[in-house]
Amino acid sequence: AIAFDGLYDYLTSAQRTVLYNAVRNFVLAPGKNQIDNSTGPFKWYDTDDNWNGICHGGMIMAALAAYEMDSTFNSQIIATSANGMYKYIQSVDPDGASEEGMSYWSYGFSNTFLALESMARVLGGTIGLTKLAGFKKTGWFPYLVSGPVGTVSVGDDYLYNGPNNKFLSFFWFSKFFDDANLAKKHYDACMSINSNKTVKMNGWTDLLFYSRELVNKGSSSQVSLSGYLKGIDYMYLLEKNNDDNAWYIGMHGGNNGSSHGHLDAGSFYLQALGENFGIGNLGRPDPYPADYFTTTAPNYSSAPTNDAPTSGRFYYYRVKTESKNCIVFNPDARPEQNPSGAATFVKGEDAAGGGYYIIDLKEVYSRDVTDYKRGIKLNRNKKIITIQDEFTPKSSSLVYWLMQTNATDGAVISADGKTVSLTRNGKTIQAVLKSPSNAVFEKVDRSANTILYLNETAPIFSSLMSSKNPKNPFYGKIQIRMNAVSGPTTISIDFTTDATLVSAPIALNSWTPSN
Repeated sequence: AIAFDGLYDYLTSAQRTVLYNAVRNFVLAPGKNQIDNSTGPFKWYDTDDNWNGICHGGMIMAALAAYEMDSTFNSQIIATSANGMYKYIQSVDPDGASEEGMSYWSYGFSNTFLALESMARVLGGTIGLTKLAGFKKTGWFPYLVSGPVGTVSVGDDYLYNGPNNKFLSFFWFSKFFDDANLAKKHYDACMSINSNKTVKMNGWTDLLFYSRELVNKGSSSQVSLSGYLKGIDYMYLLEKNNDDNAWYIGMHGGNNGSSHGHLDAGSFYLQALGENFGIGNLGRPDPYPADYFTTTAPNYSSAPTNDAPTSGRFYYYRVKTESKNCIVFNPDARPEQNPSGAATFVKGEDAAGGGYYIIDLKEVYSRDVTDYKRGIKLNRNKKIITIQDEFTPKSSSLVYWLMQTNATDGAVISADGKTVSLTRNGKTIQAVLKSPSNAVFEKVDRSANTILYLNETAPIFSSLMSSKNPKNPFYGKIQIRMNAVSGPTTISIDFTTDATLVSAPIALNSWTPSN
């Protein structure tokens, strides 16, 4: 589309024909045939993920640019592709959040909004695609999943840790929807993140859709101090705006079976004092290994086994629950969470002094528990973050509570094992284990060469996956390991700079914004 349209006046008629025929024969006609006849090895046209927006969007732009070469055929391409793109655009309903995470949101919607812009300019409309509620909000998505010093990564995403690596939106959304506050938010974010960068973080399309007038009309670029985004099922609590040192806790619920999903339901993200202390996702391997999307035995419902015969997706350390800020029950060769399980939102409240969110993880851990809820809480007045798990194992179980962190260097565990001090760039917070009484913290140091599988899974996967896992040299673990856990169990941990402010656990069903 760009080549044909941009070079149109420089090309001879014969050259235009060569270029158009190549695109028609190798892109448009094969794509139309797959759509019309429901064929192809991967039915991208029937997905609600980034493939849909990328391919349909590209076909629309190519057909619009070369429309006069065959108006009948290109009309069919545009109509078919625009209708096919509906499923993808609808996927971010109702709150504008993509369950694929930031990199695939950016990739998929960049082609999508350029196609919609092309339709609006050439055809005078977008056949209602830009009227969907979630799409009107999705320009805010990067800012609603960003804390003071990082943007949350889920699934097969990259890492965006640090104030100058937070993810950015696009000016197109603010301009198309005439959203002055989004224009100001994006402008402020670009200026802050790019101030010391030679290579700027925002995309080239911002040059096309930047509007100084719209930015100047924006009255506020602040996001809410709490939020729950349906679709991705992400929830967060922020101490205050415009302060890199603010306390922040987020949690990803979501559906493990989503496009590019990992076994990470319930993983939390903790930022405080200008540092990322709790890293809920270690990022994707790049490039993807050949068997990275291959599902192999054993499956989630298999009998307990230490046999891992053929490598596949759920053997990769970064996909597994043991590389998240989650709980693992009875680790062996099977996936730790149900790959098709979904967390369910239970409740959330927020007030000036604090707030909380609770999710139900029973379906995600259905093999091992009869019930399981996890809650996150922020007390803004005391600057305390609480992570609390309440579950009942089906049988006596080995249980790990896990937190991935880049602050294991110099971490100090108290003599009684109930407190661990985590220091990052000279800034220290404490994790205080309030329950259960017989549990203690352990530290697993980061390693430049060793993949930090659990003691029980290392003999199963380390050799088989030795040449496949990317190294994780910056991240170790803080963990709790408990044997023979049975009956209703509560794991409650506070994060604070003043352990004297910590109080006894309160049952999740009794949480309020003030307690």
